[in-house]
Amino acid sequence: MVPPIYQTSTFKQDGVGGLRGGFEYSRTANPTRSALEECLAALEGSTQAGTQALAFASGMAAEDCLIRAVCSPGDRVVIPDDAYGGTYRLFAAVLARWGLDYVPVHLSDLAAVRRCLADSRPASSGWRRLPTPCWASPT
Repeated sequence: MVPPIYQTSTFKQDGVGGLRGGFEYSRTANPTRSALEECLAALEGSTQAGTQALAFASGMAAEDCLIRAVCSPGDRVVIPDDAYGGTYRLFAAVLARWGLDYVPVHLSDLAAVRRCLADSRPASSGWRRLPTPCWASPT
């Protein structure tokens, strides 16, 4: 059975904040996206309670959500020196104001990566966004 696509922006509510059917506004959640997330979780074999898949409108939205979930203000992140422009701007203009420090490093220079990780203030995580998904590479 194919679930319907709900082309709506708002849903009927039982008063302010009184959700009916679990939805209020399509940007926060909607039945179509919920069905996609449930399907992706099932395809990935997610059967444990509390695990789920999340769908975002853009890669940058997913990136921002993941970084804020994994990192805390005061953390330091290694990013590639050739990072996607949107990723660099996210770190430089948004996450830096949030208190996240970042260090651009040429990731193929293992000595530079090691120095960054062994620094007096080592990185708590690293970020790498592949420009082309592996399944899109020509064979």
